[in-house]
Formats: sequence, C-alpha cells, structure tokens
Amino acid sequence: MPYNKEATQQLLVSVGLAPGSQQFTDQWLAAWNGVELPDGAAFDKALSGDVRRFTVFSEYNPHGGIPIRFVGEEIKRLARADLTGIDYVEMAPPEARGERMRRVLAAVSGAIIRVTHQLTLKTGGEQFVETVSLPLREQENGLTTMVCFMDVSGLIGPDGNMAGPNDFVGVPDVTEIIPIPGDAAMAYPGQLAGKGLRREEQVKMISRAADRLVLNIIMDAMMASPLAGLDPVDYLIAITVGSANVSHIDNDANLSRQFAGLIEPDSLRHGISRAAISRATMLPLETVRRRINRLLEIGIFLERDDGIILSAGNKYKVDARTDRMHAQARLVERMFRDLRARGVTIG
Repeated sequence: MPYNKEATQQLLVSVGLAPGSQQFTDQWLAAWNGVELPDGAAFDKALSGDVRRFTVFSEYNPHGGIPIRFVGEEIKRLARADLTGIDYVEMAPPEARGERMRRVLAAVSGAIIRVTHQLTLKTGGEQFVETVSLPLREQENGLTTMVCFMDVSGLIGPDGNMAGPNDFVGVPDVTEIIPIPGDAAMAYPGQLAGKGLRREEQVKMISRAADRLVLNIIMDAMMASPLAGLDPVDYLIAITVGSANVSHIDNDANLSRQFAGLIEPDSLRHGISRAAISRATMLPLETVRRRINRLLEIGIFLERDDGIILSAGNKYKVDARTDRMHAQARLVERMFRDLRARGVTIG
C-alpha cells in the first residue's frame, strides 16, 4: 500500500512524542522510499547506534509466530535477559497476550502504536515510559518486521544504572493506535480541483475510526484496574452508574467548571436505582442485581438511600482517575486528527 510521508510526518509532530521517540520516528521516516515504508536494509542504515540500543525487532509471520530477532543493549539491561528468539506475544503474561497481539496486527497492517507506561518507583516518585512501535515494509517471503522503541531514559539513575523490574510497580498502560496516512491523504479536502471523498468513503472511514476508538477505550478500561477482576459487563455497569451519578454536574456550567480536572466527591453524586441501570444498559434486571451485589461487596459501589453510586474513593480507582480522563480525551482527539488526515470533515 502506498503511504504519504509528508502527512505521516505532520501527524507525528502533532502527537507530541517524547524526545527519544521523536528521534526514532525521524530516522524511520528518513528511510522511506517514496510512498513505501522502509525496508530492513534502509532502516538499518538510517538507525543510529544511540537509538538502536533502545529497540526490539520482531518478525511477524502471518502463518504463526512473532520471534524477536534483535534486542538493544539497554532493553537487555532492563529485562536482565537476552530475549532474542523468544516469541514477542508468548513472552507476555497470558492475560496480556490478546492485547499484545492486537497491537502487533495493527502495526503490521499499517499503524503506529504508542504506549505510555506509568511506573511508580519503590524508592519513591513516578516515571512515564513511552513505547513506539513502527512497521517496516513487508518482505517478499511475507514476513513483516515490527520495530519497538522504548524510551527508558527516565529509569537510568544518576549512577548510570537502570532500574529493573523489581524496582518499580506498574500502572496499566495507555495505548494509542495511529493509522499511517495513505498516499491520497494530503489531497483532501478540496486540493484536487474540488474533488473530495464520496459520502460512502467518508462513512466507511468514520465507521472504522469509531471501531478503533471503541476498541482502544475498552482495552484501556479493561487494563485500568486488573486487581478488581472486572469483565466487560462489570465495566459497562460501572461506567453507566458513574455517568449517571455526575450527569447533573455536567449539565451545570458552574459546577462543571469547578470540578474540571477533578474527581467529583461522593457527596455530590446522585444515586441511581437498579431498575434504571437495567434500562440504561439493556441488561436483564436479575443480571444487574447479581453484578451490583458483587461490586458492592468489593467496594466499587456504595448503596445509599437515593440509590447506587460509583464511589470516588473505591480502592481499585475504577473510573476515578484523572489520568483516565486525559487518556480518553487523547483517544478522541486522535480519532479526529486521523479523520482529518484522510480528508474526512465532521459537521
């Protein structure tokens, strides 16, 4: 598939990558051949040694298997092992393999994958680690290389030693899937003598962008509080309750402004009945009752005289973290930027 280098470069600038990630993507762009992604030889030539030591190369085989064929020195130090030859997906914990496979398939299908990891150091303080994965051109044998760059510079201490897995605890990742603009992306809107996308084309692009947004938000939510052991139905109920609890605040300009960037306290939340939750989610009332009873037991919900609330102080912080607001806002903004890059105008 032909891609648009200029549109991709502009898109990456708008993303606001970390400096190391930006250097990595700049070198990837420098290795492009016109409208084609870099091949292995061109990318190897363009990639500097300083960047290479933070990279992992994996080989995607559509018939099965994603073996790691190269691991940079700094990643070896972080992992405290040489991961060469290990399957990139199989090395993840079982519960994370589906999400990792989703990222690989998106990348080799023509997307940039950006993952933000929030790490709390056991010695105190927090660090954000950004990972960017990029595809190379598909080879004649059908294999596609995915190159993953991890900016772990924040984990290197003043003594030059890098923190290892035992030195921090992780907070769930935030994943962004950014499709690489096609070759016609810069021609719209109105740059082809008045020609533009047909309505059917716009509908398809908007639909697919919406699918990506929903998938990103669902996967992000599922990874938000793994210790709670919630499944998608639990999250649907939790988000429904949380939204209903604060809807009156969203409709009040003064209150909305007062609590912008904050989590609304339980004292301002309005309860919702089980029957109303059943109607809003279109789930059977008995299912809602059973699920809510469990969520009450583990402390995510509170029951008051006015109904059920999603407690702002729930220990699993389900829907009660400001970073989740920012992450989801970025996903929506990304969707609109992707659509504009493809010539789709909204409204």
